[in-house]
Amino acid sequence: MAMREVSGLAELRERVGATGSAWIGFFGAFSEKSERQLPVFRAFGERHPDKPLFLVDVGRVKDVHRFYQVGSVPTVIRVRGDAVVQVVAGERPLAEYEALLDDAPPVIKTASPQPQRTRRVVVYTTPTCTFCRQVKSYFQRRGVQFREVDISRDEAQARQMMAKSGQSGVPQVDIEGKIVVGFDKPQIDRLLGLSREAA
Repeated sequence: MAMREVSGLAELRERVGATGSAWIGFFGAFSEKSERQLPVFRAFGERHPDKPLFLVDVGRVKDVHRFYQVGSVPTVIRVRGDAVVQVVAGERPLAEYEALLDDAPPVIKTASPQPQRTRRVVVYTTPTCTFCRQVKSYFQRRGVQFREVDISRDEAQARQMMAKSGQSGVPQVDIEGKIVVGFDKPQIDRLLGLSREAA
């Protein structure tokens, strides 16, 4: 498929689908770095016409970068559904896009020197929840794969979450059946076997 510029989050999510994978480039004409990098991302798209690639002009489209917590341009992310699984920020040569934005599953990396097994992690969120964004950002930074469930869009999942925890507040993190209510970093780290994050 050809690279497409999207007009907003609703259109993007409809095109990507609930569990689909896509590459999203965030650019803006107000940034010289962004203007220099855009042709590189377009070249990446031309070399991979089979990949679902999307462009977001953050000067015109305001909701997509906020949803994915992208704070600067140029930035390219890879998503699976609503979860960000790879981030490439700043000016990069085409070879780095090729290496970092390939089809291989992202490698889970933590600060611990010991290998970590992948754990099933579900994060229950709402779009307006600040702590939800913080816990997602923390997982992305620590290389933890997770599935996000927006309970404002799924009543059945909201009821299921409340049945597990007895509480309606978000975020709630389900780590292999163990529920953490709120962004309780020590508890999350303990359940995931993560070492303490360096300051």
